[in-house]
Amino acid sequence: MAYVLVQHKIGKWSEFEGIFRGDGERRKILGSKSGKVFRSLDAPDEIFVLFEWDSVEGARKFADGLETHE
Repeated sequence: MAYVLVQHKIGKWSEFEGIFRGDGERRKILGSKSGKVFRSLDAPDEIFVLFEWDSVEGARKFADGLETHE
């Protein structure tokens, strides 16, 4: 098992939710077992997403395919 924790600032929750749900099939193909979203009570535009993967390789492919680099 491998885990990826993502911290991210979002705009509207509804837009993020659509993107997150729409990416589910790609994550599954890469070996994602689950993805859980947590929102801050004090800053609702700040989220944390914990992904579980069946392998480190799948987690790396996922992370490399995201727009996570600044």
